[in-house]
Amino acid sequence: MSESKSKSTPGPWSIRGQGKTFSGRPNGCYRIDGPSGMPVATAEGAANAALIASAPALLAALEAVSEIMPWYHKGEAPGHMDACGNPDNCGHCLAMRKARAALAAARGEEAR
Repeated sequence: MSESKSKSTPGPWSIRGQGKTFSGRPNGCYRIDGPSGMPVATAEGAANAALIASAPALLAALEAVSEIMPWYHKGEAPGHMDACGNPDNCGHCLAMRKARAALAAARGEEAR
């Protein structure tokens, strides 16, 4: 797997617990730290914190899939059908367009 092309803080990121109000009650906000322990983000709610904390791993996985998928889809993988003849209705082609758009957004680039 190649190194991420993103300029974001590398992973892993971790959730460092719920913030507290001035009175000491949990406020529903979570801090997400980078590998050095420095905060990279905050999130409202545990589900949002988990999604944000998984961002570096999700980005790396999507980059890996986007490198392999064009090779697989062109019919070069063993047992795969010939190259696509209908990219507007092909699940592989549609998935690749979504993957490229998501990668571009994560990198702060325009989609290709």
